[in-house]
Order: sequence, then structure tokens, then C-alpha cells
Amino acid sequence: MRKSKPFRSARQLNALIDAYFQSLEAKPTNSERSKTPETEPPTFAGLLLSTGFNSDAEFDEYRAMPKYVSALSRAKLRIQEAYEKRLLTGSSSGVVSAMNTILGLNDRRQVIKTENNEEDNVLQVEIVQSGIKLVAAEKDVVL
Repeated sequence: MRKSKPFRSARQLNALIDAYFQSLEAKPTNSERSKTPETEPPTFAGLLLSTGFNSDAEFDEYRAMPKYVSALSRAKLRIQEAYEKRLLTGSSSGVVSAMNTILGLNDRRQVIKTENNEEDNVLQVEIVQSGIKLVAAEKDVVL
């Protein structure tokens, strides 16, 4: 855990997160000739840098603390939302890769430890896919 942090409360952290997203709205990315200029997209690294984190591991440490879990989880969801919107417009291979590697959305299991790191306080979440299973051949169909 780092020795000094740029925020002392969840409220202060929320203010830093909001400031990051508001700063993006002020930075148009398209040429000035465009009728509808796009704002700069949020990034996970940009969020970490603007809030004072030194690594994504450090972010995860703070996200495991009850005091900060809500603010940091919501910030990550805001970035995920922006990435998902990009999936609907244009090329998506880079977006899918970012969602899988940076945001960790390809993980089947996620373990979150509490701040005292006791083994008894581990929350394990398993995401199970449901729905119709595809078969490789007609002979594999069971009625």
C-alpha cells in the first residue's frame, strides 16, 4: 500500500474522479470542421493518473477497501460504458482487447479481499454463462 495518497476520504476521491470525466468533456478530439465534435474518450490509465494512483495494482488495493470500493467500482463502470458504446460504432477489435486486458472483463472469477486481508474474509464471485449450448454437429443434438 502506498504511504501517501492524494485523497483522504471517499468524498474527495469522488471529486477527483468527477474532475477527470469533466476534463474530457472540455477536450474535443475531431477536427474543428466536424458538425458534432467527439470528446476525448476516458481511459483507465487516464483515470489512474488523474486520481494519483501509481499502478493498477494500487487501484485494486484501494478498491478492496470498503471506504473506497463504491467510488472506484463506479469509476471503472463509467469507463466500461464508454468502451461499450464504442463497440457499437466502427471497428471494435481494439475496444474488445482493452475491455478484456485492461478492465479485466474476460476473467471468469474475481477475488476481492477486505482491508485486513484475512483468509476468512474473501469474497469469491463466479460468473456462469447460461443459455443454449451450441453443438459441433447434428449428431450431437439431444432431444
